[in-house]
Amino acid sequence: MTNNFDRDWAFCSETGEDFIPYLHDCIATEIRQDGSELSLFFPDGFWILANDPRNPFGDTLHRTGSSMVVVSMGFPKAETGVQNAIRAELFHFHHIFRGMGLTTVSFPKIDSLIEKVNQGRWSLEFVEKYPCYNRGYVILCYFRTGKDFRQCYLNMDCRKIRFYWNEVLEDRVW
Repeated sequence: MTNNFDRDWAFCSETGEDFIPYLHDCIATEIRQDGSELSLFFPDGFWILANDPRNPFGDTLHRTGSSMVVVSMGFPKAETGVQNAIRAELFHFHHIFRGMGLTTVSFPKIDSLIEKVNQGRWSLEFVEKYPCYNRGYVILCYFRTGKDFRQCYLNMDCRKIRFYWNEVLEDRVW
């Protein structure tokens, strides 16, 4: 089995820089925990903005090849591991009758979500990230569970996010 995390990456960007990659509609299929870091592997890459100097095409958003994102937890909760620095809120809509339904919210442990992604039962599609009081981010995402999906908010107490990739693909444009 190929280790998608321990690679040599040509490019790195991190939060706080002028240009950081864009994760909208990008899907993580593997997740690894290592101390106070959470690494996510994106086999189809993520988006590089048109005005980013590392985008050699410069005309529009372009996708990278396979890529990785590393979230470094840096607040007191992270000292005891990633699972204490991320809170997941998972929403599930239950159809009842003629389009009417009920939404339930659960608060699963991050270890359980990671296990489902790594087993290939779920994938994690990013929708948007929102800065949160200089203490991290709230990530809106979807967990795809076969033909169904569940909306999820990941509340992360993190100090930085690093983005790694090797190439920007000319034929993968937004």
